[in-house]
Amino acid sequence: MKKYIISVVTITIFCTSSIILNAAVIEDINNDGKIGLEEAIYALQTIAGMRPQPETVNLGGVYFDTTSDQWPTDSYLTIPTSGVMSYSGYGDYVGYTITYKFFPGQSVNGVKCVKMHKSGDCGEDCWTEDLWLAFDTRGNCRVLKQITNGVLRFEASADLVPPVFMPKKISLGQTWFCLGSVLTVEDLNASFKGYQNLLKLKADMYGSEDIDYCYYQKGKGLVIDHWNDKPIPTGSGWKLASP
Repeated sequence: MKKYIISVVTITIFCTSSIILNAAVIEDINNDGKIGLEEAIYALQTIAGMRPQPETVNLGGVYFDTTSDQWPTDSYLTIPTSGVMSYSGYGDYVGYTITYKFFPGQSVNGVKCVKMHKSGDCGEDCWTEDLWLAFDTRGNCRVLKQITNGVLRFEASADLVPPVFMPKKISLGQTWFCLGSVLTVEDLNASFKGYQNLLKLKADMYGSEDIDYCYYQKGKGLVIDHWNDKPIPTGSGWKLASP
């Protein structure tokens, strides 16, 4: 009996040490926010060669694998088959349009991503912007690069953490910071301008008077971008014109 106990303890210590020494293979497999038995088994199988260890790229402590450019179809983010999403203006922007174009097959510092190009025709209130987006190994969509009006504003690197554009798990009251804006989840079942079951995000442009309300619908992505500037709300913005 003593030999059996010693053997079990030895195996346990060896396995635990192996997991610690190979921490890079531990992943939240079931997305429950915890590293538990399922993750430990997966790690041991990876170490034993039963599962292939995915190639990953580390940008600022965030890991990306070869699936980083694959957008889920059941999330609040989507890419239409045409690769183009057009928005019609309302309020102060009636008669104007904003267009988002998506370009797969892009790469930033070794990470596969999708480029999103935004342009509009509403004068100085519209600007040209390019964002390179990718999903990390935990399913969060992050910004790897930003260019506004031809000027590079941000690019993730080994030392610069790519900010979260849209987290995988979303809860009421959740807040995160992205490229100069504080984003807050205000509603998970909002209704606005004929749309139902919307995710409502408040985008507070830190240090300015601009507050936007972005409305997302699963399977369609961004459907309304409501520009609600302070101190006098204008009630103007953009509504999805074509999927």
